[in-house]
Amino acid sequence: MTDRYDTTGNPEDEYYPHTSVLINLEGIRDPEELLERETELQLAAYEELFTSFDENLTPDLPFFYYLHHKMFSPLYVWAGHPRTVGISKGGAPFCPPQNIDWMMNTLYSELASERWLVGLNLDSFIERSAYYICEINAVHPFREGNARAIRFYIDVLSALTRGDLFDWTQTNAEEYLQACVAGFRGDYSRMKLVLQRCAV
Repeated sequence: MTDRYDTTGNPEDEYYPHTSVLINLEGIRDPEELLERETELQLAAYEELFTSFDENLTPDLPFFYYLHHKMFSPLYVWAGHPRTVGISKGGAPFCPPQNIDWMMNTLYSELASERWLVGLNLDSFIERSAYYICEINAVHPFREGNARAIRFYIDVLSALTRGDLFDWTQTNAEEYLQACVAGFRGDYSRMKLVLQRCAV
C-alpha cells in the first residue's frame, strides 16, 4: 500500500481489509478494476458537462465540489464532500480536515476576485491556473480523486476563458506529481511548464 494515502490508526480508514482499495458502493476490490471504473466515470462526467457546456455557469466552490460528486458519487458515499480524515503522501501531511473549509473558502474568494480568470490571455491564464492547481492540491480537500477533480475544474475555467480544454495526455502522473510537490513549496514554475505543454 505504498502508493496510497497513509491513514493508519484513523477510525475513518476505509480500505478493504488487507488491500489498498477504498470501500466503494460497487464492491470493487481489485485496484486496477477500480481505477478503470473511476476513469470510466470521469470520462462520462466530462462528456456530459462539455457536450452541452453552459458558458454562464459560476465556477465557485460549490461547483468544484459538484464536479467531484459528478465523477465519483456512483462509487463513494463521500464524493463531493470535504474529507474528515487526515492524510499524507510521501511523509508530507495535507491540510488538516478541520482547516479545509477555511482554506478552500479563502482560495475561492481569491479566485472570485480574479473573476474566475475569465478574460486573461493564455500566458496569464496558465500562470494563475498553475497557482490554483498547486494551492488546491496542497489542501487536498477530498478523500480521493483530488487531482482529477482539480484538472476537471481547470478545464472548466479553460473552456470559459479560451473555449478549449487542456490535453492532459501531454504530461504523465510522475511529472504532474513533481509539479505539485514543487508547488507545495511555493514553486509554481513546474506546473506552468506542464500547462504550457498541455495547452492545445
